[in-house]
Amino acid sequence: MSMQTPSTQNEILYAQLRDMMLRAERGTWSCTHFLSPREARLSYDYVRRMGADVCCFTEGGYPDAERVKLFVLPDFMSDPAFFAPLAEQELCLLRIRGGGFCTLSHRDYLGALLALGIERHVLGDVCVLDDSHALLVCDADIAPYVCAELTRVGKDGVKLEQLPWGTEIVLPERYKSMSDTVASARFDCVAAALTGLSREKAQMLIRAGECTLDYEPCDKCDKIIDPPCVISLRSYGKYRIDDLGTQTKKGRLRLLARKYI
Repeated sequence: MSMQTPSTQNEILYAQLRDMMLRAERGTWSCTHFLSPREARLSYDYVRRMGADVCCFTEGGYPDAERVKLFVLPDFMSDPAFFAPLAEQELCLLRIRGGGFCTLSHRDYLGALLALGIERHVLGDVCVLDDSHALLVCDADIAPYVCAELTRVGKDGVKLEQLPWGTEIVLPERYKSMSDTVASARFDCVAAALTGLSREKAQMLIRAGECTLDYEPCDKCDKIIDPPCVISLRSYGKYRIDDLGTQTKKGRLRLLARKYI
């Protein structure tokens, strides 16, 4: 079986979005499955660009969720008061509690869920709260099955609890703040500052196809970084670029970023 190229995947996604926009223009709302950050960005931009008579919003269960669903609505439903009830209808928040006998990681939780035969696109973020607790966002339809069948994660037994929609979720710190100065906003300059590599080694990393910019592969060293954006550098981590532009007295640009931890 041949693998779909990113271009083919985009076309399939855009076809689905066009169908959703057509339904919205006829007065019916709909939503996607959980999208990756890259898919979410492409989808939101596409609908906003193409859907003159529709509105859209994304929801992942908590602020700054990475995996989200995109809702496409008729224009008369553009009031944000419509959004929360629709999200509650489609998404569910589950708290997973382990027994505390061992430390459970994101990989442990996700592996246990996929082992139940659940497809990734019906699962949103899995947020590890501490060594034995996690938050899961999932399709509302699949939540009863997850609650009934997920009894073990790793070597630990677990219990699940459905949280009321709108529950305030306090997550552990996900980022480590970073600051530096760079000679320019080029990708290679920024990558070197983030990783501590020389500019030449950063260029080798980029040209080898080991880097993404806003979840898209990028092998152009001279690509200009325009915050806010997300950069991933294989073996070095993922970074959120918050600001890049304030000049120092020496003419360098001040880089403000956060590394995912």
